[in-house]
Amino acid sequence: MKQEIKDRIEQIKKGQFPEGYKKTKIGIVPSEWEVEDFGDVFTLISNNTLTRNDMNYIEGDIFNIHYGDILTIYNENLDCSSNQIPFINNDILMNKYEFLNDGYVIFSDTAEDYTVGKAIELFNVGNKKIVSGLHTIPCKPNKLFAPKWLGYFLNSSMYHNQLMLLATGIKVMSVSKASIKTTLVLYPDIKEQQKIATILSTQDKVIELKEKLISEKEKQKKYLMQTILTGKKRLNGFSGEWRKVKLGDVINEKNAKNISQNLMVCSVSVKRGVINQVEYLGRSFSSSDTSKYNVVSYGDIVYTKSPTGEFPYGIIKQSYLKQDVAVSPLYGVFRPLNYALGYILQFYFQYPINTNNYLTPIIQKGAKNTINISNSTFLSNKLYLPIDPEEQQAIANILTTADREIELLKQDLEEEKRKKKSLMQLLLTGIVRVTDC
Repeated sequence: MKQEIKDRIEQIKKGQFPEGYKKTKIGIVPSEWEVEDFGDVFTLISNNTLTRNDMNYIEGDIFNIHYGDILTIYNENLDCSSNQIPFINNDILMNKYEFLNDGYVIFSDTAEDYTVGKAIELFNVGNKKIVSGLHTIPCKPNKLFAPKWLGYFLNSSMYHNQLMLLATGIKVMSVSKASIKTTLVLYPDIKEQQKIATILSTQDKVIELKEKLISEKEKQKKYLMQTILTGKKRLNGFSGEWRKVKLGDVINEKNAKNISQNLMVCSVSVKRGVINQVEYLGRSFSSSDTSKYNVVSYGDIVYTKSPTGEFPYGIIKQSYLKQDVAVSPLYGVFRPLNYALGYILQFYFQYPINTNNYLTPIIQKGAKNTINISNSTFLSNKLYLPIDPEEQQAIANILTTADREIELLKQDLEEEKRKKKSLMQLLLTGIVRVTDC
C-alpha cells in the first residue's frame, strides 16, 4: 500500500480531513461523492411481494426470490441469466405485480443472524418476469447506477452496519421499510462506480475459481474413498488381505477420566472435528464438575451420539489436537491400533452415507427420538479394512495429502475473501480511490 494511502487512513482515523475530503453524516468521504437518504435514492415497491396464497395460484414464467434465497444468490454471485434462481410454474394475474428489472434491489427483511438486511441487485434480467417473495423488500433505484455497484455497496459493512443498528428482535431479527428509508447511501459518479465494480467483480472471479478448484479436489477425495477404501484399487506393492472386521477389533474403548479437571473441554463438529468448546460454540456448556468427562488424546476416535444434520445417528471423528482434552461423558472415546488406521476411519466416516450405513443396523431409537447405543454396541458392526499395517500407513499417507491440499486451498480462499472485504471497505468508502489502484 502506498504511503500516501496509509497517511490518508491515519488522518481519517484521527477525524482529520485529508485534502479532497469532507465530513458528512456517514463519515469523512471524498468531497465530490454524494450522501443521500435511502428514500431519496430508491422507491420501495409495495405491490410486488408474493403472499403464500398468491404462490398457490401462479402460472407462467415467473421467478420468485424470497428471503432465504438472497444470501445464497449474493454469495454465489449469480445473476438473472442463471437458471439457479428459484422458479415458479403456475398461474398469476399478470397485472397484479410490478415485475423487477435490471438495477432493482431486493432486501431480506428477516433472518436469525446478521444476514438480515442483506441485498441482491438484479442484472441480466432480460425478458424474465421476476417478483420478490416472503420477507423481502424490493426497491427501484431513482437514479442511474453502474451495474453491480449497488449490490456491492448495499452489502458493504458501511451500509449494512446502519441496518443492523435499526434491526429489531432477539432470536429472529428484522428490518422494516421505514427503517431502511432512514439509512444513508454514499456514491461517487457513475464512472468511478463502474471502476469499483470492475475491481470487485475481478476479485469475485478469483474467489469463484478457487471455490471451483476446491470442489474438484473434494470430488477427487470422494473418488479416493470410493476406490482405495473399498479395496477396488490396490496401491502398488501391496497384495495383503482385506477383510470385514468388527470395529471393536481395531479400536478399543478408553475409560480415562478428567479427574484433575485441568483439561480443556471440547465439542465435536461435522466440519472441524474435535474443537475447543468455547471457540466453536462461543461459550462453555460444560458442567461445573468435569471430573467424569472423558479424556481424548491425539489420534483417538470420538463418537457423538447426538443427531447432527446429515448425520441422524451422530458423528465419528479423530482428534488432531496434540494435547489431551476432555469431552462430555455422553461421547464415546476409543483408541485405534495405530494412528494410520484411525485416520482411515476418520476419512471413511466423514461421509454421511458411510456413517449412516454403519450405524443404522445397530441403533435403537427411544422415546422422543433419542438415540440408545452403548459403546460396546457401537463397536459391534463390521467394516472392510486392510489388515497389513504398512498398507494402512500408505493409504493414510495418500488421504492425508488429499486433505492437506484441500486445507491449503481453503486457507487461500479465505485470504481472497478477506482481500475482497478489505477492498470493499476501502473502495466503497472512498478511503482509496480507483486512481490510487
